[in-house]
Amino acid sequence: MRLTTTLLLVTGGCAGAFAQPESSAGIGNVECIRPIGSEEPLEWSVTLRDGSRLEGAPSMDRLRLLGAVVAQAEIAPEGIVSLHLDRNAETVTVHGQNGERVTGAVRNELLELETGLGSFEIPFGRIRSIQSGDHDCPTHGAAGHRPLGAPHSIFQADDSLVDFETDPSGKRLTVGQDLSETFVPFGLKIATSIETSFPAVDSFTVQSKSRGFSCATQSPRWNGTLTLTFCEPGRPERPASVSRVGLWIASVSPNSTRLRALDAAGNVVAEALTTQSGTDFLAVESEADIASVEIIPDPNIDRDYTIDDVVFDVPRRASGEGTYTVTCTTGDVLEARGFVLDGDQVVLSGLSFREQALRVERDRVVSIRFPR
Repeated sequence: MRLTTTLLLVTGGCAGAFAQPESSAGIGNVECIRPIGSEEPLEWSVTLRDGSRLEGAPSMDRLRLLGAVVAQAEIAPEGIVSLHLDRNAETVTVHGQNGERVTGAVRNELLELETGLGSFEIPFGRIRSIQSGDHDCPTHGAAGHRPLGAPHSIFQADDSLVDFETDPSGKRLTVGQDLSETFVPFGLKIATSIETSFPAVDSFTVQSKSRGFSCATQSPRWNGTLTLTFCEPGRPERPASVSRVGLWIASVSPNSTRLRALDAAGNVVAEALTTQSGTDFLAVESEADIASVEIIPDPNIDRDYTIDDVVFDVPRRASGEGTYTVTCTTGDVLEARGFVLDGDQVVLSGLSFREQALRVERDRVVSIRFPR
């Protein structure tokens, strides 16, 4: 179903002249919205907060927003860059191509989604992001976008991008600001080995995609080991893991700085070492869960560095909690607490987006990854 309904916002201030979106089901980070008149089917990749991913088309007609101070705006598709829903499913921030930003409160309760596995009604609070099926659109913003410029093909269009320009709500960051838990809504915590300091927004420009602010130890500037630890999005007390991480780093020398990936027990599962002078891109991918990564400089070669444009897949609950990752031929990836085989069907239980068990035809299941 292709939607062309006007998106009405009631916000804390007038939004200005955005052109308005074809689909108003944008309750997460949207990479782009097709122009009105497009004959292509409207397809979204919907990522839930537990790491599940559903591929389908929304059947809503509008997203309803309400603000503290009454003001209305109509937003057209060519004017929207992204929409981000906060972790409490209460506030959505809409970003425009010319730097406009409108924030309002979500008043819808459910996203209705038609998928290859059936029709689902998903509570907004369970959704982390929504990605357009068209991955050729330009990207902006703090998360949910294709990491253009990253020279590694392991990354996907719905991976998170932290560019240190804005926080998860879209608010501009400032030089010297403590970043320790700024990106917890994305499932990322940052620390430095310098006990008397903290990871901060740095003014040094890394020649990455965003080419703006970066992140480094505040004092001594650019020193120490930075550790990026993953948690459930919005839940800093709950450890989580990813399968791939990448970042831009400068200024470095060949063999001067190492990106080391660790599992929950502190075992090294993957490593990458700088090979370039000046700016380099380091990335690791692992079948074993990556609970954290360390950026370790060799003081005998070059102790100074700062990082930018950190890219990673959606952090998932620690697999020790009994989560099975089920990949389907439809493109859907489900995180289930349990499953049983019933004839020609796989019955999945403990899904975050529905109380009832879900029956999937066995020939639609590509793989089931067991808890580690």
